[in-house]
Amino acid sequence: MKKIKLIFFMILIYTVSLSEVVFQSSTSNIQMYESFYLTVEFVNQEKETYKIRGIENFEVVSKSSRNSYNYINGRTTSIKSEVYSLQAKNNGKYRLNLVTESGVEKDVIINVNENKQVSQTIKSKYFIDDGLKKKTYYFGEKIPYNEYFLSFVTLDSFSQLKTPEFNEFSVKDLTNYNRKNYPQEIINYNGRNALKLELYKGILQPNSSGKKQILSSSVRVGEQGRDFFSNNFVNIPRKKTEIEIKPLPTNKPANFKEIVGEIQAEENWSKTTGKVGEAIVLSLKLYGAGNLELLDSLNVEGGENFNIYQNIKDYKEDIKAGKYYNEKSFEIAVIPKVNGTIKTPQFSVSYFNLRTKKYENLVIKPKTLNITGKASNTSTIVQQKVENRSTPTINNTVNKNNNSNLVIKEVDIKLLKTEKTKSKNIYKLMTGLISIFALLELIVIIYLIKRKKII
Repeated sequence: MKKIKLIFFMILIYTVSLSEVVFQSSTSNIQMYESFYLTVEFVNQEKETYKIRGIENFEVVSKSSRNSYNYINGRTTSIKSEVYSLQAKNNGKYRLNLVTESGVEKDVIINVNENKQVSQTIKSKYFIDDGLKKKTYYFGEKIPYNEYFLSFVTLDSFSQLKTPEFNEFSVKDLTNYNRKNYPQEIINYNGRNALKLELYKGILQPNSSGKKQILSSSVRVGEQGRDFFSNNFVNIPRKKTEIEIKPLPTNKPANFKEIVGEIQAEENWSKTTGKVGEAIVLSLKLYGAGNLELLDSLNVEGGENFNIYQNIKDYKEDIKAGKYYNEKSFEIAVIPKVNGTIKTPQFSVSYFNLRTKKYENLVIKPKTLNITGKASNTSTIVQQKVENRSTPTINNTVNKNNNSNLVIKEVDIKLLKTEKTKSKNIYKLMTGLISIFALLELIVIIYLIKRKKII
């Protein structure tokens, strides 16, 4: 038994002595736009939880895991590794520090150099544009983000490594691609022919005011090399864009529904003549660069002579020529309650105009209508107090002599209280019944005794 424990202990020491954590880089000196590999290996041991300090200075292009086993001269070696493909965000000297769960620490030093001539050459060949037209927006404003890649040289390969990253924005993705086929076209850009690939198309809406940061896509392109069998791969890093979201002015109108932008209206009335109780429909289309998605109904003024019903018929939004566009269609039914020459209510939308930087009203002016037919009479409630409180009654019948007035008598609710009914005592009832049964039983017994004596 002691020999077995000794052998096991020696094997354990041997295994531990062969275990190792390896942290290494494929190179210690790189150029901007170049990528390199960083490897973390656990030799003859289980993979531990770890973190790499300083990796935030690099773009993680990809990450992969692999396990390998080697058997050489009777010795088995297992390696569990993770490999990172990294690209520097800026030039400089960076220290990458590996710290494992068991406390092992190892360092790698990376020197990133920027060759301005190479950078200028790359920028002259291809670049990424996010399509943002300005750096300042208002809270509530919808922001078109139309990102595309331009190349002025013939590409042998292209891949989108990472899609854009939006922090503190609500995003609607309108991109029309499936990772294999990007919308593309040949355009003339500043007098040069260029290949244009649409990488992302979306509508952004900030969740709060303040400064925000947007990171563009990162891509890898392959240009045909000097010889036929080689490719020159270049990684185009993410473009960082900062924008400011300004709060709306504090003097908001009472009927303001958070509509921000520039909007216009197209209106069409179904007719200008009709009868009392007959619906006349206003077809209204609002359109432009306003966030009309939030608008559920229009403000109404002067609608006393009408019953009004508002209904949303359609809504759509898009990015056209790099600008945000949306439209919302309403169907508004106005039903006249009186006859004669009358005007429809005035409909309006209170919004913040981005062009004038002021709160304004988009007004749909009243329409003159010629209405015929008998005017509908409003019901009148007549309050009548009952003098004879001893016999209260409620009269809710229609007076046949005057069909226009519905007469309802109002009664003091206190008079409707009924007298309390005394509850019957169940115990007294049961006692009475038992007494009756006992008396009948006694009579029967006396009768039987007398009959027996006679016999």
